[in-house]
Amino acid sequence: MVVFCCLENGAENRFLLLCLVNAMKGQASYMHLVHSIIRFGCIIKFLLLTLGYGYYNLPSVTEYRLNKYELPSYYQFNIDIRYKFEGYFEGLEMQCLIVRKESTAHQEGEKYIFNKNNLTNYNFVINYHFGK
Repeated sequence: MVVFCCLENGAENRFLLLCLVNAMKGQASYMHLVHSIIRFGCIIKFLLLTLGYGYYNLPSVTEYRLNKYELPSYYQFNIDIRYKFEGYFEGLEMQCLIVRKESTAHQEGEKYIFNKNNLTNYNFVINYHFGK
């Protein structure tokens, strides 16, 4: 089952909500995914903020046939802030992306958590988009 819903605020399209719900059937269990994105412009004309949330309910880490990378179930939170310059620096865009992955429950051991869950990733990116 896949469900999409999208809301737009006025002609400026400054607010966008996207929800995705998906259930994929495996041989012996299910993998459930819930992911939503909220995107809106702020008071500053060229600033864009995107918030994302995901819940990933995966098969048990001990069921190798269904979960070969031994990833435990987790929540993921995303914050994406972008600023587009105008005038002399037109085409330049700065982006700050923060991603947090959090385990949903106690797992069988640290080897299922270390470098897989309970971590935060910070990125600062500068892009230049050449003339249109």
